[in-house]
Amino acid sequence: MEIGQPAECTQLMRVVFTPPTAAQSIAFTAEMRSTRPMLEAAHHNQNVKGIICILISLVFFSIMDAVMKYLTADYTALQVAFIRAVSSLPLLMLVIPVLGGYRSLRTQRFKMHMVRSLLGVLMLTLVIFCLSRLSLADAYAIFFTAPLFITVLSIPMLGEQVGRHRWLAIVIGFIGVLVILKPSGEGFVDIGGLAGLLGAFCYALVAIFTRQLSDTETVASLTLYFLVTLAIVAGVLSIPVWQPIDWSQWPVFLLMGVSGAVGMVLLAFAFRYAVASVIAPFDYTAMIWAILIGYWVWGDLPSVRLYLGMGIIIGAGLYVIYREREHATAVHPEH
Repeated sequence: MEIGQPAECTQLMRVVFTPPTAAQSIAFTAEMRSTRPMLEAAHHNQNVKGIICILISLVFFSIMDAVMKYLTADYTALQVAFIRAVSSLPLLMLVIPVLGGYRSLRTQRFKMHMVRSLLGVLMLTLVIFCLSRLSLADAYAIFFTAPLFITVLSIPMLGEQVGRHRWLAIVIGFIGVLVILKPSGEGFVDIGGLAGLLGAFCYALVAIFTRQLSDTETVASLTLYFLVTLAIVAGVLSIPVWQPIDWSQWPVFLLMGVSGAVGMVLLAFAFRYAVASVIAPFDYTAMIWAILIGYWVWGDLPSVRLYLGMGIIIGAGLYVIYREREHATAVHPEH
């Protein structure tokens, strides 16, 4: 008899809609309880892998930032940005198979890629200029305002709602910026601090676009399109102020390229293993490396003012992350 005839349809409906017996329900519940610890352990292991990846990636990114700061003594910010791109591109091409293969570079959202990439060019140029004017630790403290900007921008760009607790944290965080920039002194006048703040704002925009693109785009495509755009735009714009490249510095260029490429790959794996709310608080460990490298290379020692402002910014950022995680848990309790 074919399915669709009355007798078999009736039998099929009985199988589908007959409620389970008490014994079946108890057995199913017991099975779920027995597998839950294993699932939780696997989830925990994934989070640990993600945390390890983000911690190591921040070491490499700190090295890359230190190299960029070092190079600003001889080259303009745009030229350093160009060197940053061309030194990382060959290494990225080698690891693309690990990030999904060359087919993963295909996209139907090319315009949004270009907007994100151009914002990334502006962001990196501002960051490099800021590094040329401030110590590594001062610059990092200002860059840590990016999560606050992301929260603000998520309202008009992602339609998210921000409660009064997060608004209060955002206001307090920017008070920390004022402490670092010394509005009553020369630190506020220094355009490097303002460039860092604008760079953090551009980074927040890039992060928002990345979040929008991540539904359909791969890590490989996001990274490659940015580096190619950076190389072209920064290369062209730096022509009027181009400084002859000292090829005896090739080990420095190589260090910047390797540290940048390795940092990007580890960052990609961090987000593959763990959700953003788990690894985001560990971003602030970059300050440890900024202080150590700044002291070792340039002899910079953070001031009491920096520690105070940095503490305010980091505290506000961590509170914003905590509130966002709490909100996500309330919306999706199973997570």
